[in-house]
Amino acid sequence: MYAAFSTSLQSACLSRQVGAALFDDEGNLLAVGKNDVPKAGGGLYSSDDFDNDHRCVHKSGKCYNDTNKLKIKERIKNVLSNEVSAVLGISAGQTVADINLARLLNSLDKIAEGIYKDSKISSVMEYSRSIHAEMDVITSMARKQNGDTKDKILYTTTYPCHNCARHIVAAGIKKVVYIEPFDKSLALDLHNDAITKNEESSKVIFCDFEGVSPRRYNKFSDQQMNAKMMKQELRTNLMYATKSYRCSIS
Repeated sequence: MYAAFSTSLQSACLSRQVGAALFDDEGNLLAVGKNDVPKAGGGLYSSDDFDNDHRCVHKSGKCYNDTNKLKIKERIKNVLSNEVSAVLGISAGQTVADINLARLLNSLDKIAEGIYKDSKISSVMEYSRSIHAEMDVITSMARKQNGDTKDKILYTTTYPCHNCARHIVAAGIKKVVYIEPFDKSLALDLHNDAITKNEESSKVIFCDFEGVSPRRYNKFSDQQMNAKMMKQELRTNLMYATKSYRCSIS
């Protein structure tokens, strides 16, 4: 899981940073992936591309998925406005004050916001320029001469979305281990015929990670390092104190 987590730190996605790592049954690391923008020729953009780095943080500084979802919300508002105007017979030359509908029309933005949230439009993911970490792992294996994803185990820092889930199933991956939940995912709802939480099933298993969180590794390592440094400092001070004592006696 630390391999997946450390890879997520390389992601420059403005929405979220996710990492994934693929292993075989012997524990050999086969491929890693992160969510970021794909580039021509294969792979994803990175800081190694310098001036040719076309990730969103450099291209516009905005999340294209969020931008397009807000455009949908604005379209909803415009449709509501046009429909209300048509039903009530509001002509182009008339003003809101003339028909005394200011309260209704001023509420259209609030109505559109409610539709936007309650209809799950805000959960739409396909307008992003980035591919997801799980997809990056699968496509990375596809670029290898002997790449094979069948019966492999995928570790990911976040529960796969339903789009990644169907690719995971199709790739033949037998097990997915994740840390963080992802409420927007409909993986089990859409693919309960192929995905399960049951360890005994012949379906693709999606299960929680059990063990030391990757975020704790560095902290534990730092604590151990600090303890070693304190012991070393104590030994050094004791050595100098002993030498000083011997010199004072002689």
